[in-house]
Amino acid sequence: MGLPRLDVDGPHLAELKRTDPARLMAHAVRDAEVTLHAMLGFRESVLREWKIDALGSRTLASIASSIFRLHFVRSGPAPVKSQQVTRKVKKGASFRDKPRVERVFNGDPKVRIMASRAYWGAQSEAFRRGLHIGAFAEYDAVSLYPYVALLQPLPYAKTRWERLESLAQVMEYEGFGTFTFVFPEGTRYPCLPVYRQGVHRLAFTLQGTTSCTLAEVRLAMRKGAKLELVEAYGFKPGPRERDNDVGRYMRYFLQQKGAARRGSLEYAHPLPV
Repeated sequence: MGLPRLDVDGPHLAELKRTDPARLMAHAVRDAEVTLHAMLGFRESVLREWKIDALGSRTLASIASSIFRLHFVRSGPAPVKSQQVTRKVKKGASFRDKPRVERVFNGDPKVRIMASRAYWGAQSEAFRRGLHIGAFAEYDAVSLYPYVALLQPLPYAKTRWERLESLAQVMEYEGFGTFTFVFPEGTRYPCLPVYRQGVHRLAFTLQGTTSCTLAEVRLAMRKGAKLELVEAYGFKPGPRERDNDVGRYMRYFLQQKGAARRGSLEYAHPLPV
């Protein structure tokens, strides 16, 4: 912004309010100036490049979603069809039937059900519980989800799904399935999710039955797990599945981030990554 930096130690702002309120006020005003400057610049850049007014969205996520839907999506991830349905609509003190056309899923319901079964949260590890005093190290992977989107082939509306007949097909297909598994004794990080009815926790055990992606199965096999296929559906990825809309979207903004100067607002907060 071209303004001098105001160095004020955050933990002592209460003391600063008592001893030097004018300095505290200057610090607070500068915060507002920086925020306004960043917002105006962000709004102008999004409007110029994407023809989207950031003030029309409530969150950064909704702006990112609008950019994706309007500029990167070539087709949906699954086949759909249009059908007329009737909904109850309240008018005054009564309800009336109102017909309308909705777009609904038009693919193999078994594939959709299996995809839903394989949809879980992320794995987390807690080695100890309670109060521990000492030095700790915390690790995080930078831009992990964008790079996963770049590496993982994804289906689109015309993707051809097949029911898998053997475990060997897992090596050349992408998709979802249910498997029984046993990891070698002593495996420190088993990677297949297990969920039991009545126990509202996701667990990663040494053996059990899992519903997961085929990518997770391949990782488990590399860790030495023995698996048996119960039911699975997959597709052989072609050029369109590899060059998918999500990957193109992430690639564009990762390139934008790579070109930005370290320490700049553009580097710290590119839209989706």
